[in-house]
Amino acid sequence: MAAEEFANAALDGDRILLTIPKLTKSNYKDWENDAMSILFGRDVWDYVTPEFAYPPADAAGKAVWTRGARLCVHLLWQSLSQEIRDNATILSCMREVRPFDMWRAIRDEAQQINSGARYNVVEDQMKIRKREDELLDALYHRIIKLSQTRKALRPSGYTLANFDDEFDVFSFIRALPDEYDSFAQTL
Repeated sequence: MAAEEFANAALDGDRILLTIPKLTKSNYKDWENDAMSILFGRDVWDYVTPEFAYPPADAAGKAVWTRGARLCVHLLWQSLSQEIRDNATILSCMREVRPFDMWRAIRDEAQQINSGARYNVVEDQMKIRKREDELLDALYHRIIKLSQTRKALRPSGYTLANFDDEFDVFSFIRALPDEYDSFAQTL
């Protein structure tokens, strides 16, 4: 491919396959930046902002808005893991082509500031292992990213005593055998 063709392909989103990690309940901060970049690149970011949340009144404007809103909803939906797609509000927003409401529902579902969300991140952090060809600084940055996510999930007034109490519960849950999985899921 000639340099000029490559540059044109880079500008034409239909000829490039962009992939981002699917959103889970433990990677919202990273996913948000990737999703914003995709929406910016496809020129549909405005659909998730309050100013452009609803279609214009005129028929021509509404038709243009609807095409863009469908693309925005499609891009968002394709970037979600099943655990996020299972949210009834997110599914409803996708089916009714409401990208602004969908963006907010995604944020609310994936960025829950509660002990369960912190547990998921702590568990992910504890599972980290150095990859075969990974440099130590890359491993360090993966650990720090999860640490930042965990810290962002702390409510205001969160103390070391709160962490100690939660960590005891986390340890208890992790120690349970598989037969207690349904019980652990309810905690």
